[in-house]
Amino acid sequence: MAVFFVAAAGLSFSLFHSCGKSNDSVKTNGKDVLVTKAEQISGSWTPDSITYYDFGSDGKGSMYTSMNTYTFNYTISNNTFHIDFNNESASDCDYIAHRNGDILKLTDINTKQVYQLHREKRS
Repeated sequence: MAVFFVAAAGLSFSLFHSCGKSNDSVKTNGKDVLVTKAEQISGSWTPDSITYYDFGSDGKGSMYTSMNTYTFNYTISNNTFHIDFNNESASDCDYIAHRNGDILKLTDINTKQVYQLHREKRS
């Protein structure tokens, strides 16, 4: 059950591992917090057992699947989390992003579908 981004591979979404510092210091007090800056999501996130995303605090990231790696740039502006894949076979996406501890919820702006990712603890 991969989630969104690569139309050719039939995927819907995923997350990546950051080369930057993990921001485990984000405190949400059990509530969803609107993501407004890259530092809130930097690190590795996964929606399933075969896909993960790395988000760097510098607006760069990668999506890893069992078959491919896709690099991208992302921005967070005016409450919109935009992912722009470098490979044209992957679909760019716009989301509203919320974080609640180790859970990242992405709501597709167009379809309203919600994707839930979990922080991946990696070394």
